[in-house]
Parts: sequence; C-alpha cells; structure tokens
Amino acid sequence: MNQIKGLFFALLISSCGLVQAATLSFPEELIPLKVNGEKVEHSLFSKKLDFDLPVGTHKVQLKYSDLYELDYDEHQTVSSEPFWVEVSITQDGKYKIGFNRAKDIEAAEQFAQSPAVYVVTPNNSQQKAVAVKPEVEVAPVVAERVKSAPQTVAPVSRKAVEGVTHPSAELMLHYWWQQADKKQREAFLKAVKVN
Repeated sequence: MNQIKGLFFALLISSCGLVQAATLSFPEELIPLKVNGEKVEHSLFSKKLDFDLPVGTHKVQLKYSDLYELDYDEHQTVSSEPFWVEVSITQDGKYKIGFNRAKDIEAAEQFAQSPAVYVVTPNNSQQKAVAVKPEVEVAPVVAERVKSAPQTVAPVSRKAVEGVTHPSAELMLHYWWQQADKKQREAFLKAVKVN
C-alpha cells in the first residue's frame, strides 16, 4: 500500500512539472500598472518588473516614463498615458517587453503620444509586435452626468497662485475612475444616481 502511495505521490509531483509558466520582464521605463486586470503594487523605492505567467494570452496595462537630461543639472521626465498591450506566452522561458528608446527628449515626447512595444521571446531570434489596445474609457453614464450637470460657479475662497495650473474636475474624475476597483466604481455610480 505504501508503494502505491509513493508511486501516486511521484506521479503527482512529476505532473506538476508539466504545467508551463514563463517569466515576463519589463524595462524600468515601461511600468506595468495592471496584469490581467490585477493592479500591480509598486513601492516608493522599487518597481515590480518581473511576472510569472502561464502559457496563454495576457493583457497588460503599461505606462511609459523616462528621464532625460537637458543640461548638466537639469532633467525632465517624459510620460505617456496608460495603455494596454496583449502578450502571447507560447512556451516556457523568459520573455521581455522591449521598445526603441528615444535618443532625445523631442523623440521621447513623440513616443509618449503613441507608444509601441514588442516582445522578445525565449529564443531571442524572434521578436513579435504586441497589439496596442486603447485605454478603457470612462463609463458612458458617468460621462453623460458630467456633461449634463448644472454649471455652477463655486465661490472663490482663496487666491489662485500665479503661474500654477490646476487640472480640471473632469480630468480628475477620469483619473480617480481609473484608480478605482469594480466595487468602488459601482458605489460611485449608485451615489451619482441618488443625487
């Protein structure tokens, strides 16, 4: 009986080795925000840039952010809006997301407007383009309510600082909508319908 249990255990362990998984790595300039709908947590001092994924197609939300030196002591960060890509994992091994890094800040700003990335497969000889998907739009119900909301002017309680621009309320609503999870979005929509 012990021999049967041992044989069963050995078969179970060897079958676990048949499950294929791969590692998907990102360069520091391409920050993964979501992988298959799951938000990626980054700390202040480090970014999560490596992911173990099974064979299949995976949707990844990225943001491009790169630092360029203008002068000796002056730098500027160039960033893109979040964008979606699909990555196909076909075999075990190490996959890398790559992009053609701009040589100067003007080219980086152009890249940030329409980022394009590619995948380097485990055999390194094959590169395949990744389909760039449009970013998810704000839910139509929220967008219509924002447009149809009565236009009221709030009293100015403090003097605006000269030379400082503030984001619009619509832009901030869009930003926070993208940060919210499904449960928070549903609660917000219920609150908007009540008011």
